[in-house]
Amino acid sequence: MSMNSRNFIWYALPMMIFLGLMWLYEPWFYQRYIASEKLEKIKKRNFKIVGHKGAAGYAPENTLSSFQIAMDMGADMIEVDVHYTKDGEVVVFHDEEVSRTTDGKGRIHEMTLAEVKELDAGYWFSPKFQGEKVPTLAETIDLIHGKMELIIDIKSKGHGYYDGFAERIVEIIDEKDAMDWCIIQAYDEQYLEHAYEADSTIEMKKIMMGEDETHLLAFYINAKNFTDHRNMHEFYGTLNPHYTTLSQRRIFRFHARGYKVYTYVVNERSDMLKMLNMGLDGIITDYPDRMVQIREELEQLDRRRAAGDEKTP
Repeated sequence: MSMNSRNFIWYALPMMIFLGLMWLYEPWFYQRYIASEKLEKIKKRNFKIVGHKGAAGYAPENTLSSFQIAMDMGADMIEVDVHYTKDGEVVVFHDEEVSRTTDGKGRIHEMTLAEVKELDAGYWFSPKFQGEKVPTLAETIDLIHGKMELIIDIKSKGHGYYDGFAERIVEIIDEKDAMDWCIIQAYDEQYLEHAYEADSTIEMKKIMMGEDETHLLAFYINAKNFTDHRNMHEFYGTLNPHYTTLSQRRIFRFHARGYKVYTYVVNERSDMLKMLNMGLDGIITDYPDRMVQIREELEQLDRRRAAGDEKTP
């Protein structure tokens, strides 16, 4: 290598490192310095308000009380998590181990439904919810009864593959005639593929990273896969990246390839406004009433603008 080539590399190296860091941390930079928090700049009006585990900011997560509160607040959808019990029942629960959100101990997939139903899933949140039970997917569908959409997140971390799990979920949805308003979501593509094979009419949603993965690294791996191989994932209509991985350019890129983009878990109003200004299709939050308030403010703004136009000669 010539002296001139070496000198060029040494001179160019700082700029190359700078550009690489800018590319890697684009979402952080965009959200901190560019994304607008102004309500009046939001152009998209048909976004979905998704209650995370119901309304997890106001009630114990993944319980019927939490789901009812989310409905009462005006959420368009709720996102719940499901596990498989030892005797082949589908229960609404997030963790593999039950101790964080119940008074029990052990792994939920090593318990029967009867044993799961003995757990108190509400006492830890507030005395008001003491005695709350872990619901089944069937009970959850019965409660919602088409009043809003239901996103069913198949959990796949910390345990082996649940053989027949996706098919059983589809069977319950079909039994309840809830195909039109239930959406199956998973990080593990195998579950989604099996669900699609069981009933291709049910909408599928792909999580773009696991909960234990580095957000930016997981984003690049999954985004590269989905944007470069769109024809291999035609039955995925929606992607669900973490909000810290997003910029307006990246959302535009997903939209251009035919995906809707939802994000999770956005709880602060300032972040909600930024995400909406970036053009997201849906926001998953523990506080759906905060998103409902933003929607109402947008409607009021539209009415004032319309009234102003009518008065203009």
